Amino acid sequence: MNPGANAALSDHVYKDPLPEPKTIVTIAGTEYRVLTSLNSATGYQGVIYHNLESKEVIVTHRGTEFDRQPLIDGGIDAAMVTARINAQIDDALALTKQAIELAYANGYGQVSVTGHSLGGALAQITAHHYNLPGDAFNPYGAAGLAYRLPEGQPASAAPFTNHVMAGDLVSAGGPHYGKVEMYALPRELEILRNAEHG
Repeated sequence: MNPGANAALSDHVYKDPLPEPKTIVTIAGTEYRVLTSLNSATGYQGVIYHNLESKEVIVTHRGTEFDRQPLIDGGIDAAMVTARINAQIDDALALTKQAIELAYANGYGQVSVTGHSLGGALAQITAHHYNLPGDAFNPYGAAGLAYRLPEGQPASAAPFTNHVMAGDLVSAGGPHYGKVEMYALPRELEILRNAEHG
């Protein structure tokens, strides 16, 4: 698991339209096969990537898209803040379960999760639910939602890291599942800049 590669995948999942299954894409110099993608009525979008070199399978959850679907994502974000729920969680859990099943059935490598912003919150939730490692970039803190996620990194859980920029309002919106790494120096911000779009 590589935070730089996960940042690049978290950025790539914003491509519109989502990549088609079986497509081979090169992201940050690494070739991935798209195993499947999901674009649901809840506004959830995610892609399962298979790293052709390391054999790792990475579930990438797309974050908030105010430019493409402002009403759906804005409503999801508002519900996280006010009602402590996320209407996209069932889709995120289903795609992550599918990745685990594909990896097992085909003898692929480790499964991990990643995402940016709203997608980072979904990565925290799916990592906890299936005990998977992962990275989130400027995520909303999912430990503050109504899903019984512990705050911090449980000793018995797979490692999960939240990469957050100092002063980011989304990341400050709730406590995080997993370890939090705060970036403030220019060289430390580079990994987060790669995850940001636009």
